[in-house]
Amino acid sequence: MTLADALLEPTVIYVKAVLELLRRGTSIDAVHEQTRIDPWFLSELQALALEPEAPFAGHRSFRSVDTCAAEFPARTPYYYSGWEGAAAHEVRRGERESVVILGSGPNRIGQGIEFDYCCVHAAMTVRESGRDAVMINCNPETVSTDYDTSDRLYFEPLTLKDVLAVVVGTGGELDDGLVAPVLGTSVDAIDLAEDRARFGALLDRLGYKAPPYATAGSLQEALKCADLVGFPLIVRPSYVLGGRAMEIVYNEGQLASYAESAPPIRPERHVPNSIATIRRLMIVALAQRLPRCPCCTRPQKPR
Repeated sequence: MTLADALLEPTVIYVKAVLELLRRGTSIDAVHEQTRIDPWFLSELQALALEPEAPFAGHRSFRSVDTCAAEFPARTPYYYSGWEGAAAHEVRRGERESVVILGSGPNRIGQGIEFDYCCVHAAMTVRESGRDAVMINCNPETVSTDYDTSDRLYFEPLTLKDVLAVVVGTGGELDDGLVAPVLGTSVDAIDLAEDRARFGALLDRLGYKAPPYATAGSLQEALKCADLVGFPLIVRPSYVLGGRAMEIVYNEGQLASYAESAPPIRPERHVPNSIATIRRLMIVALAQRLPRCPCCTRPQKPR
């Protein structure tokens, strides 16, 4: 596909194609003729294409979102950051201690409501304790970003750099040089829940029955485990949410195709987990203790 082809219809690479054309020296008039994008916006895109770091020059400032459209002073504690020649912060902090809550991020509609639910209840608990609840979230279409959920809300990406800008940088939630304790679930506990082998070992230690499943780190391991667990299989990587990259496969050929096409979300953790169909899962889990699968120490399907 050429850059000209990419402009025939709006797609996920449309704006990137416009930026690349402008970077290569295509005139604003020519791009306007192809895209019908207003020349003012094209001039802004041209500046970005020629100097990608230019918008991030200067000082990072946190400004208040004017939710009243300048009709009268807005009191909503919504903040966003930008780069200006001189720092000019509009954050209004109180005297109480603060607890920063990392939001659930850009989940799709209908996905991830349990994560936003946790954020909201974390904010409620913090406020009930007499502290300020500070929410950092980049998704405005959530309950956690409602105006009355937290004491201060920062619309910022959930990256280390941007979170630190709020907590210990220009956002001013914590004075420079101070150490903030991290609350909540530990990294090891998250790994225990997401790493299927570790989670299976936990179930064994607690004496809980489990459906037949296996973990594999390569196609060869997956094929070996699939033969023991039995088709059809539900295969999915570890460390993903919302069913991402999950498929149902009915034979070895489909399993091999999945292993080749599944996105390497975390290459070092890309371990397909195989379980039986939902119907078999329910019956087996409730009715029978299973023999062991020798390749992965998980229960084997009944013969």
